[in-house]
Amino acid sequence: MYKDLTSHVSKKSESPIAIGGFSDIFLGECRLDESQAPIVVAVKVLRGVHLDGKVAQDKLMQRLYREAGLWHTLEHPNVLPFLGLVESSSQFTGGPALISRFCHNGTALDYVKNNPQTPRLPLIKGVAAGLQYLHHRDVVHGDLKSHNILMGDDGNPLLCDFGRSKLLTHRGFTTSFSGAYRYMSPELFYNAINGTEDDDYDPVTTKPSDIYALSLVCVEILSGLLVFSKVKIDAMIVGLVMGGQRPKLSDYTHLPSDAGHIWPLLEECWSSEPTDRPTIDAVAKRL
Repeated sequence: MYKDLTSHVSKKSESPIAIGGFSDIFLGECRLDESQAPIVVAVKVLRGVHLDGKVAQDKLMQRLYREAGLWHTLEHPNVLPFLGLVESSSQFTGGPALISRFCHNGTALDYVKNNPQTPRLPLIKGVAAGLQYLHHRDVVHGDLKSHNILMGDDGNPLLCDFGRSKLLTHRGFTTSFSGAYRYMSPELFYNAINGTEDDDYDPVTTKPSDIYALSLVCVEILSGLLVFSKVKIDAMIVGLVMGGQRPKLSDYTHLPSDAGHIWPLLEECWSSEPTDRPTIDAVAKRL
């Protein structure tokens, strides 16, 4: 079971250092052991735990404990380690919070922007290795994007944010349609438009939809730019993707030399048909 770090964590930032779809991230300090110096941590607090209405509160709490329950079982060099949970603290709006090490190097996209000479292929291989680990455990990430890949102090990419992840072998793991539009595969848009967002609806994110997202993350790591960077309104991306638009190698002028070698693989990964996309094992092998 995950550790209760309620008495070990103190708040270091009054304002969030990052804001997600359902949560705020604060900077904190944690002393895991009395004999060790405290470490800087990221404190993920669900937004709205004090919303009026018990049903709304229960759903938010269920989301957090589900993420903690899955995250604490994951252990891989390319997955951000989960340190534990703050059960209840007035420091963090009185609600529970998830604790992980703070990554000073920021996100994968930040890292390649700030370190333009960094070899990109090792980073891509690291991200693929992390996703391969998840898929081998029948875990679908469900929200893979550059902002959910942090860079460790050693320059190693770490997958994080498992709030929309699901375990394929268990009921009750549902995944919202509100993922980042830039990384959503065409079938997710179709199901979001024609399906339902009821919590009891069968989840639609799949291993192939993770593969689609991975391909766009790879383009961002290679280029240092957001995919569809010229599109400022996310809703416009729906029409572009459903119309078959994808990144083109010719759109980028300053890519590393190995970009051309892996581009055909990326094109397979963002195929409109989920069954045409390679598995993560095939991707890792070809990288």
